[in-house]
Amino acid sequence: MPSWHNRQALRVFPDLPVDIARRILETAAIYSKKDACRLVLVSKVVRSWIDPILYHTVVIHSTIKARRFAVAIRLRNDPSFFRRHIKRLVVYHESDMDKADLHSLIGVATDVVSLAWWSTIDTLLPYVDKLLRVRYFSLLIELEASTVHTVLPPNVTHLNVIFDDVDEAAYINPLPPYSPVWIEIFKRCPHLTHIAVDFYPSTPPPWKRDKYYFVHSALSVAPPTLKAFIILFQGPLTLPLEWDASELGSYSKDPRFITVSPDPCYGEVEGVFCYPERRDPMMDWWDVDCTPSLRHWRDPDVWQFADMYLRARAEKAQRMLNGDYESDDSDEY
Repeated sequence: MPSWHNRQALRVFPDLPVDIARRILETAAIYSKKDACRLVLVSKVVRSWIDPILYHTVVIHSTIKARRFAVAIRLRNDPSFFRRHIKRLVVYHESDMDKADLHSLIGVATDVVSLAWWSTIDTLLPYVDKLLRVRYFSLLIELEASTVHTVLPPNVTHLNVIFDDVDEAAYINPLPPYSPVWIEIFKRCPHLTHIAVDFYPSTPPPWKRDKYYFVHSALSVAPPTLKAFIILFQGPLTLPLEWDASELGSYSKDPRFITVSPDPCYGEVEGVFCYPERRDPMMDWWDVDCTPSLRHWRDPDVWQFADMYLRARAEKAQRMLNGDYESDDSDEY
């Protein structure tokens, strides 16, 4: 029999079992953040259900949003509340964002599991060693950065690298050797199993060369525990990819290497595996997945998508080693 608190919570659904009513309210909160904000006012019990959804994923994409959240932290006067509930954090690059607001935010979000930090690195640096629960990490860096390992949470398993725009002068001077950089990264993150690097075809070939060198250096020193190295092609297909294909061919024999695109327009590019429908890979960093019963609604994220093809490729190779050629006429993998 429902407790008095649950009966009070379910005044709007008096004839439904508690678990069914709860699922309806959670679903409404997931679909609409506005509805979630209204639902937390229904009762303390309903608020206890909705708060984990409302604060599970925090996306800071403007100076105003950062300031409002910093004020909310001060008003609640309970940092442990945010530490318990924030599991995904996304911070966009915003040049005029107040660093004090960013410090307030990351200071109460040290238990996040997924962190996309597309903002100033110096703000994150004091908290890196406290981010022990982070498994998924996306970072905006400059191509010539040689100390990137210093801003990586130590227990990261999935690392996404996005290159920031760099002054053309950086490509005139010799870039630092990347192998030592990767050695430090793997040393800093011994649990690293997946790496994804964003590529845009509109990048001029000389700049692409340095990015591919970045990839090659990683594969040359990667430990056996690395399972996947993903090049993620994004943006419109406006330039021919012959140059890219010749470069990618040199890595294609590494069983951990794969090229993926969220845009079907790359489907005709040899060796690139595409989602059947266009999707925004940035959604992987703030897609709500806090309710296990609702996770089947989500498309596979980039990591899962790559794993699916790598697994199929390995199974095909094993069948061929076993002499089973009849089922392997396709070059799909």
